Amino acid sequence: MDRKTLTRTLNKLQQEGSCKCIKVSAPLVTNYARSRLFDVILHSSVGDVSPELVEQFRTRQRNFDTESRAGAAAKVKQNQHMTAIPGLRISRRVKVYKPLLLEAMYANGFIGAKMIRAKLFHKFLWAYVNSLPNWCNAFGCTKAGHYDKSLNQSCLLFSMEAAMKEMPLELFLQIVGSAKKIDNMITLCRLGKTLSEIPTEEYNQILDTHANGRLSRLVNILDKLKLVQLAKEFLEDAGVSSNAMYTHSMELRPYIEEPMPRILPSSQLNNHRKIRHDFVLSKKEFVDSYWETLECCYLTAGLADPLSAFPGSSVPEVCLICCTSLMHRII
Repeated sequence: MDRKTLTRTLNKLQQEGSCKCIKVSAPLVTNYARSRLFDVILHSSVGDVSPELVEQFRTRQRNFDTESRAGAAAKVKQNQHMTAIPGLRISRRVKVYKPLLLEAMYANGFIGAKMIRAKLFHKFLWAYVNSLPNWCNAFGCTKAGHYDKSLNQSCLLFSMEAAMKEMPLELFLQIVGSAKKIDNMITLCRLGKTLSEIPTEEYNQILDTHANGRLSRLVNILDKLKLVQLAKEFLEDAGVSSNAMYTHSMELRPYIEEPMPRILPSSQLNNHRKIRHDFVLSKKEFVDSYWETLECCYLTAGLADPLSAFPGSSVPEVCLICCTSLMHRII
């Protein structure tokens, strides 16, 4: 069935009241500054769409994209040595180029652990949002420095592109990475220069397509954690500067639900209660507490090898201190 036939069929079903179609926006995995719309077909009895349901739509679409790319990558890997000349095997240049690229990125200070990079990126974004004029409105700050809980908001809107231009160059090289060499890079890092303070030509060199993709994957991680999400009011307009548009929202009241451990006694399978940790990110100490709790939950649940995500959690002393502090917070 081609696209035109599918569109006519859906339009006819909508006219008959058998279904309804809505458009849902989702951030692009390879470009943090853009989003895309995809169609969702719902039963006609479905009323208002809740944010939880929209998140399910995005998860289904994300999983579909991941499976599609994985299948295509496996097919390419299977056929990468095939050639028209029998007996001739041509090695892929990427096998030689990628280690050299990573070596240059690590030489510039790149951090390999992606969750550590996501943590540093989130802390920077939180500090940036904390400096905005509407920060006090979110927590109802008074002149005495107290907080009025009745005025608390759950999120704050901000421009991701404007935030990126305020990122220090040294932090950018650590969490996004770049293999490019620019003049006086060490001096610029020592002086704490931001991306907006370096020449435009050098800015475009370090924030190339590959760096944009790595940055977008960090945004995608924060989106999955529901810490930074695409703004619901965001609409792309060619006549408006991206610095002036609120493209993302910073979640100020996140939570963590501890996953079920892989090894659980059979007597506790039916009575296992999910433990939820709620946070109010009004201070830097609470942001640190969130990531400490997430690291402990990641480690104790045995979801994956902690060496690739949180290398510090593989140290016995760090693991013991982390888990002990978590148990004190629970009690």
